[in-house]
Amino acid sequence: MLLKSYSFTGKHAKYMELLVGEDQENPEIVRPKFFERNIDVMFAAALIGFRQNTLGKADSLGTVAKRTINVEQILKNSKTIQFIYRLIVLLNQIDNAPAEDKLKTAFGPNTEIVDDGESRQTQTALDLEEERIFFDYILGGIEYLYDNLINNGNSDPIENIHQLIQDFDI
Repeated sequence: MLLKSYSFTGKHAKYMELLVGEDQENPEIVRPKFFERNIDVMFAAALIGFRQNTLGKADSLGTVAKRTINVEQILKNSKTIQFIYRLIVLLNQIDNAPAEDKLKTAFGPNTEIVDDGESRQTQTALDLEEERIFFDYILGGIEYLYDNLINNGNSDPIENIHQLIQDFDI
């Protein structure tokens, strides 16, 4: 799973920038701050992308924007990331993997002992696929948040949040 810095590029970086109330291209414009930190956007985006079944694809074209969540922040919030990842792995229906394999991916240590007595992390094809799907949900969630909070034609941030919450009323 994610144990290093993670960078968002292209439109996803720009959307994330706007969701945390910043705008590098127009710093003089005061923007609503929907999230405190980039990692908060990532948490919400993973769950919203999954809930809305919205997958995104990495985009590095069109803008040079880049948003990085550093390794220290990833490690500090690793329990939350791991919880969200496990939840998505277990509930995800895209890959059609057997439940036993999903449990191994979500909770298994995936550690292999090599000849020199050292252990190392290994990833199976299913692990890599689940990780790819997890990050695709994050990207889809960022797009969904941007579309519904910023790019929906309504300039009232409170109304946008209210509408987003109503959309999830189940």
